[in-house]
Amino acid sequence: MRHAKTDLQTLLRLAWEDPVLLAGGFLSTLLEASVGDVLQTRVLFQELRPPDAAMPELVLDQWEPVLDRRALLQAAGSGMAYLYVHALIVPSTVPVNLYIRLLQGEEPLGPIIQALRLPTFREVIAHGRARLGDIADRSVAESFGADLSADVLYRTSLLYLSRRSPCATMRITEMLPVASVYEQQDGSVPLVSGTRRGRS
Repeated sequence: MRHAKTDLQTLLRLAWEDPVLLAGGFLSTLLEASVGDVLQTRVLFQELRPPDAAMPELVLDQWEPVLDRRALLQAAGSGMAYLYVHALIVPSTVPVNLYIRLLQGEEPLGPIIQALRLPTFREVIAHGRARLGDIADRSVAESFGADLSADVLYRTSLLYLSRRSPCATMRITEMLPVASVYEQQDGSVPLVSGTRRGRS
């Protein structure tokens, strides 16, 4: 059993050290297998708002609002949080049925996209390991039950609904506590950040 868990942790490491290898819904499945519990998504915050700054990577007209969605993936049994997901979505660029399901605020983004069989293309624009306080605020730390000095693995992706589009429909940042995928006896993991990848 321990050998199987070690193999799962190795796959999780690969997902963050070379995140193109594991995208979208497969990460949730792998996390569930590693945790040994069903993971549920809890939407923490969802609001249509003006962007804080220019985001040329998104298909966004001037003054167009974005849907700011923040969710937590946590174990159904223990309630322990494993993954924090912050998505910025351009409503005018997504199908109406996808947008309606997002507004209901009860389903995770990945399974909605899979259920609707939407062709998506992902570009990982940054990933690595960092102290939580360097990349997020205290509300994220509180969601994990940690402080701002805790180490997390993170990756930021652009999601496209068309290969021909020069701009993305969504920007998604995921954060995972290092303790979720590294045994206590393991050594440190090299920091990898700012790496640009091709679309997958």
